[in-house]
Amino acid sequence: MTRQYPTHIYDPQRIEIATGLIQHEFRHLFQSIPEALWPALDRDIAGWFDGDKYDLAPAHDFWNATDAIMRGFKLKGVVKYITAENATWRLADVPVIDIDISWKLPPLAPLGDPPYDTRELKKRIATDPQLYRNLTINSDFHAATTVPRDHYPVLLLSNGGRIKIADGNRRVLRALLHDRRTIRAWQAEWPADQPLRNYWVSTAFLRELGEQALVAQAANNQPVLTSLRELIHSLFEQSTIARTNFDLRVKDKYSLLEF
Repeated sequence: MTRQYPTHIYDPQRIEIATGLIQHEFRHLFQSIPEALWPALDRDIAGWFDGDKYDLAPAHDFWNATDAIMRGFKLKGVVKYITAENATWRLADVPVIDIDISWKLPPLAPLGDPPYDTRELKKRIATDPQLYRNLTINSDFHAATTVPRDHYPVLLLSNGGRIKIADGNRRVLRALLHDRRTIRAWQAEWPADQPLRNYWVSTAFLRELGEQALVAQAANNQPVLTSLRELIHSLFEQSTIARTNFDLRVKDKYSLLEF
């Protein structure tokens, strides 16, 4: 495989995390597939990164597909964290009470907006039987009506302060309801004083910026065209991967984005 990207894009651990995410989401989306078929489907997904057998561009199409599924479909921008060069990942059993639930699950709506500190939530559950009942009914219903996926680690983010959830809010809440001390997780850490850098920027996103630039050019809207150029060059400064993907699959059609 010719390596066109920085070394960390080929990190087996990051690939494992992304592969597990796709496998996890597909089980949710294709619930009519018999369990006996999933091992073969999982192997197919695990083969996407190398690509040749599946007529995919190695590395490039895998990360674009992961971003399309997680951000484009599920509205979860987790690929940025998985692929950021200055984020390190480890598999660990993380104390549940160190984690903030970051999504407004329906039974949590009366408690206001997230994040929900699991330490405070645990106290509230202990003193509010109706809340505990509502949360449990919702959690049990979800567990009973979806394909089992709890064996996948949740994804957690930590760069100082409380730990946030990138994927797995329901699983963390279920662990809290069942009084489990820890939950299996992939946990990302990066310095609190640093923004994420050198992360995956999808080709589709860059091409959409190019399409909007063409619209602005056709309308002779120079301020918008200038703003789009400034935006894409800001991305280049944040990530060499954005520059690489632009040069490989975008520049030939949308060269007007360059100053």
